Amino acid sequence: MQSQSLIYGLPVSMTLDCDELLHAPQVAFETYGDPKAPRGALLLLHGLSRSHSALQGTPEGGRVHYSPDAWFTQVMGPGKAIDTDKYFVICPNLLGGCRGTTGPGSLNPETKKPYGRDFPTITLADMVTVEKMLVDRL
Repeated sequence: MQSQSLIYGLPVSMTLDCDELLHAPQVAFETYGDPKAPRGALLLLHGLSRSHSALQGTPEGGRVHYSPDAWFTQVMGPGKAIDTDKYFVICPNLLGGCRGTTGPGSLNPETKKPYGRDFPTITLADMVTVEKMLVDRL
């Protein structure tokens, strides 16, 4: 199964539900399968891991090796419920999370220091907006 980890910097700033401006956030995501899969794409949204890697894989020598406790290995892959031969799977990290998506650990472009406690309050709707912007781009 093909897998690719990417980070996409959104080309625009967005006004959050709290009326604060978030300058050009970025979103980390991983894809599985072929972008031209016969049944289209699935957006895999979860909160079950510490990152956007549904399979918690590590690249080694051009291939991705998955840890035995990777929780989606039971249901995602060729011939499984989330069939990566039929669907192109996109798994984004949540806004406000760590591991590549803009969050408290990201640099605030105004101060050039990590946001930390100054990271704006975000809502589920803000997270969905970022995910929709990513899907629209892809």
